[in-house]
Amino acid sequence: MTTNFISIDVLDSFFRHIYPLPSYSFLHFKTLRQKCLDGILDEALALAIRGIVALQHPSHETSASEGDGSSFIEHAESLVFRQIENASMPRLQAMVLVMRHRIETKRYQRAFMLAGIAARFATALHLNDERYDLDAVPQEVRRRTMWSFKLLETYFSIGLEYELWPFENIYLKYPCREMDFGSPGMPPNSVLLAPNQHMTDDFGAYSCCVRLISLRRDIMKLNRSVSICNTEMPELPQLVVEIEEALSKAKMHMLDPDFVALVNSNDRWLPRHVMMFACWHQCHCDLYRLFLQGYSDSAPQAVLSGFDQSYLTKAEELCTTHAKHIVQMLAELNLNSVKRLTLEYDTAICAYQATRMILFLASYGKRDDRPTYDFAVSRAELCLASLNRFFSPIMVKPIIEGIQQILRTLTSPHSSDESEIDVCLDIRVRKEPSQPPSRSEPSSRLSWAAQTKNRLAIHSLLRQADFPGDEDKDNGND
Repeated sequence: MTTNFISIDVLDSFFRHIYPLPSYSFLHFKTLRQKCLDGILDEALALAIRGIVALQHPSHETSASEGDGSSFIEHAESLVFRQIENASMPRLQAMVLVMRHRIETKRYQRAFMLAGIAARFATALHLNDERYDLDAVPQEVRRRTMWSFKLLETYFSIGLEYELWPFENIYLKYPCREMDFGSPGMPPNSVLLAPNQHMTDDFGAYSCCVRLISLRRDIMKLNRSVSICNTEMPELPQLVVEIEEALSKAKMHMLDPDFVALVNSNDRWLPRHVMMFACWHQCHCDLYRLFLQGYSDSAPQAVLSGFDQSYLTKAEELCTTHAKHIVQMLAELNLNSVKRLTLEYDTAICAYQATRMILFLASYGKRDDRPTYDFAVSRAELCLASLNRFFSPIMVKPIIEGIQQILRTLTSPHSSDESEIDVCLDIRVRKEPSQPPSRSEPSSRLSWAAQTKNRLAIHSLLRQADFPGDEDKDNGND
């Protein structure tokens, strides 16, 4: 049975294969399915879903002539812009899906600009506030749409001033458990269900992912403020303790099953659980890497001088432990998973950061039990195998190339020059100028502090967008 724009099979494919990813988890199955059956599903939203399915999960349910779904996305985008002054939830949801498709097809510049339009839609719909006059499902749809959009926004650059919707301006509850939102309302014979309790509930994993992304953003903002400090920070230990307490509280909300058993169960919500655990461990890595002397993301020496060696050694131990957990989890997933599985991009970011940290610790760690060189290389290779298998190839290409370049440099017989290894790992002794750079230097358009704060990681989609940044030139690119 079909509407004019989408078939029930395509809609079911979206919810079966794509919806479990947190950045796609904002549509309500039962409501959309009924609208699809009645032929009243919003045209732009229907086309956007169709385009995403053609891109993410092409099968016999989608025609080979649909390609990567770009034609549907173009049509959906034009429909939204045609009625841009009439903001509505379906049009905003269509815009978020269009934005995600642009990212997946490497049109980062357009996706970045569309994010601004989506943020305006959210403002017009007061999406950052609870609406207690609505029924439970519409309320939850609003929350999830906002949170999934926020997750996508962090992929451009987390913790920087580019945020369209800062977390502190979002006054919403975290997403509810899946059994309270969609799964129990699915038809008994739906292909989405299986005789397995895990298939009907994510046990709050989506909510935990949102909590942890928010906390990681706070850690990144702390790191950036520390990075431009040129004196001791006596308040830093207490700030670290407060974040540690927040991470402990977040852990209380996390289901902690046997991971291999979870993989073998073919749990539909596995991408959420993987992201949740990876993000929790990454929060610790982001926090304690402040105290890794010589690491490019560490605190300035003026700050580190206020800590004794035992504190710095403990931080190194914690970095090692949490980075190992991230890579080991992905290795186990790669070993035990027997079906096609796509993971959330944030998990790839965690994998990259963990691999980079292990390689650094193997070369520059101060502890006697630091990772060995062979161990670090083996972890990097395991990480590459997972990146190649579980993630969108376009989005993770810079990450894969970055890790491969590190390995080529480290394993080359001609790479004995430490400076070459340092550059490859983006690891260097911090050089803090005593005065701002000369205005004759190209980099002098920004202050030294701004340059430090605005460094974009290799996985930042804003870095990959590579805007010309010259208002005097117009090269006609979108």
